Amino acid sequence: MVLKFENRPPVVLVHGEEQAATGLSKCLQERLGAQVRVARPGEVVSLLGAGDFTVNKGKSDE
Repeated sequence: MVLKFENRPPVVLVHGEEQAATGLSKCLQERLGAQVRVARPGEVVSLLGAGDFTVNKGKSDE
């Protein structure tokens, strides 16, 4: 749960229909003060550690 993290790392929502993900994103932001991003179809999210991430448009080459 986000509340248990001391530094509250950013959240990337990667599953679900757009409307549901947007609603969950808004809820997490308003209720928990979380930094939330909804990934779009085809985006590749690279987790860098320490709460950092990058988003690349397009599919992974891996």
